[in-house]
Amino acid sequence: MAEILIGSFQDVIKIVPVLFLVILLTNWITGKVNKGTHFFSRLAKLDVVGGALLGTIPQCGISVALAKLYDNGYISLGMLMAVFLAGSDEALIVVGAHPDKLPLMLEIIGIKVLIGIGAGWLINLAIKEKRNRLKGCGIDCDCPKCGKHKNILVNSLVHTLKLTLFLYVTVLIIGIGADRFGE
Repeated sequence: MAEILIGSFQDVIKIVPVLFLVILLTNWITGKVNKGTHFFSRLAKLDVVGGALLGTIPQCGISVALAKLYDNGYISLGMLMAVFLAGSDEALIVVGAHPDKLPLMLEIIGIKVLIGIGAGWLINLAIKEKRNRLKGCGIDCDCPKCGKHKNILVNSLVHTLKLTLFLYVTVLIIGIGADRFGE
């Protein structure tokens, strides 16, 4: 059991610096949105099409940032799903290993964009949600519902610690399950 506890900790601790940087970036983006940055209000108007196109940018930071924007009520669920479905991080790996596959990868990315747009549109059609559910809440929010600290570094650190604890418990449960029942 001690091996599982230590192994789980070693697995999770490796990603904490990256997790902190991603959370810091998303908090910064959310702060910019809350202060009236016009880029994101224009992006929200593009909705699922904009989400699907953003999803093609190869990095998970886009998905994380838009998940945070959805959480704060700035974008629709359909747009969020369009980003997730159009995500194409694997394209860089395949093209890097096989540059001759670039036309195929572009075709696949195009299909993923179309799927993202279609699914996002259907989700928005089926689920009518109220946007700006938490309007005004962000890095500068003092409301008791948010419980956020005004300092972006402190807020990001607290969020990172909460997620690290969640990840540790999750990895620990998976480790115990694999030990008891096999992989």
